Amino acid sequence: MIKLKTFLKSNWLMIILFILILGSILSYAKTFKQHDVRDEFTNRFCHFLVDGNNEKDYNAFCNELLTEPRFQKDTYTNLMCKKFARDGLVEGTEQQCQDIIAKEREPKNDFYIMFSNILWSSNTRYLNPFSFLILVIPTLMGICRILKRKYIINTSTRESYKDFLIKFFKKAYRYVWVLPFIALFMIVISILGTTFDHTYSLAHFDYTNWTLSTIQNRYLFIFGYVGNILLYSCFFINLGLIVVRKYHNTFVAIIVSFLTYLGLELFFELVVRVFISLVFHSDFGHIFNIMNMWNYSDSWGLFPLLCFSITMCLLSFVGVYLSYRNKEKLVMACEKNN
Repeated sequence: MIKLKTFLKSNWLMIILFILILGSILSYAKTFKQHDVRDEFTNRFCHFLVDGNNEKDYNAFCNELLTEPRFQKDTYTNLMCKKFARDGLVEGTEQQCQDIIAKEREPKNDFYIMFSNILWSSNTRYLNPFSFLILVIPTLMGICRILKRKYIINTSTRESYKDFLIKFFKKAYRYVWVLPFIALFMIVISILGTTFDHTYSLAHFDYTNWTLSTIQNRYLFIFGYVGNILLYSCFFINLGLIVVRKYHNTFVAIIVSFLTYLGLELFFELVVRVFISLVFHSDFGHIFNIMNMWNYSDSWGLFPLLCFSITMCLLSFVGVYLSYRNKEKLVMACEKNN
């Protein structure tokens, strides 16, 4: 019980953020499933209407339909059944049903289509611009406390600088799994809420966010998607580590880290992208975007996309190494803390 209280006390912010994000994803998944049930009811009703005789027994149709588990507790199905049983058909219903049956080959809710819809839903669209803060705020709260309390000075006689850095970086990377876990959670929800048979997406890839070459291998897609999120997670944490090397105040470190993050994005957008466009007359500069990781945009293929993610991650590790290689400078910076 004591360990649980300690865990909750030290991780309360991440727990709250985690619950809010997963709750938003589950909320959308539930709404998506409700639309799926409504679409199935409409298709079943239209087949009943068009394929049967002129005299329709709506009550018998609905009573049979409502014995099925997925329709039993669906409010929309119940209300529509009562409406048809009471009022019959409104003008134009039969023609609408003819059109619906003629378009039965419209996209089904398979994995790629549902996953695309989750990424573009109003509940999760904020992930791209705010993922940095979701990860960096709880991270900096922990490591700023270590530097602010001059832990390296107080323990310098008991442990080596290497041992200090191992504990320090372990503290910094304790949340590196959060964003990849959210990605896996959305993937699992998409799989469980639809089907893992992607035949339709492979034949009609224009209904998803990705090209045919990307969605042809489902396992490679999932591995690449989660791996890309992990690379960005490391990059975000490393950026925070580089900033916190100089700014030990938590609030200041968060603000400076976020401004640095925005500054890098503006540099890629206004300098690198414009330069490539003017000199090479190409929109290849679109891949230089550190605020678009959840979309996994493959306009120029996955290889350039992943190369950019890997490069940014490696450069950030170099920055961390350069920032923390000198023990004396870190000790002097900690001594200046009040």
